[in-house]
Amino acid sequence: MKQMVKSLFTREGTERNSDHNRMENFLYEAIYDILQKPMQHKQKITALKRLKAKIVRLNNISRQKLMTDTGDEDKILGETPFLHHIMKTRKCQESRTIKQICDEHGTTHATSMAIIKAFTIQFRAKFQPIRINEENVKQLLDWVPQTESYEMNTALEDPISMNELWHAISKGKSHKAPGQDGIGLEFYKAAWETMKIELLQLMNCMYLDGTILGKQLQGLIVCIPKHAHPHN
Repeated sequence: MKQMVKSLFTREGTERNSDHNRMENFLYEAIYDILQKPMQHKQKITALKRLKAKIVRLNNISRQKLMTDTGDEDKILGETPFLHHIMKTRKCQESRTIKQICDEHGTTHATSMAIIKAFTIQFRAKFQPIRINEENVKQLLDWVPQTESYEMNTALEDPISMNELWHAISKGKSHKAPGQDGIGLEFYKAAWETMKIELLQLMNCMYLDGTILGKQLQGLIVCIPKHAHPHN
């Protein structure tokens, strides 16, 4: 279901961008047509102002995104972003970009692919599965006292209930980083009534069968620098 939602969002985003570009091109073509038409100057100015207002509204959302990386001291309530904010945004993006790193062998990497490869090797080595001796684990478990009652063991092996699933979702904190699909916990809370049955079936399928998909074992680690111009 998450894959379907991700595909839907991707398709909708692509269509929205295409519609935005088509509409913007249409408005500019309309401006060109008005400039070429033989009409009174006052009527021409009025028509051009209307088209200008439509173009401003069309680009207002994307322009407002420039204010995200602009400091509060450079913002004015209701201000329209201009060249200063574009320069500030680019400077913030550059300051958060990792330009070079030094791996465990002392080799410095400065290209994007080399940096990504170095991080991949580092985290793969750090988070790879730990090899264990299953026979030793069994011997260790034999020494652990079995204090749970039959009723407790039965309750632990029961399928996940709807109340247990909702309790786990509702207790999760909001505004946390989503997974690779871009879907955060807020989505599950908002769409709970629509997807709760399918979600419960999915969880119980993984819990009772003890198997999950290979993609569910994958994760995405993003390095966030805490200071400007990191070179570590």
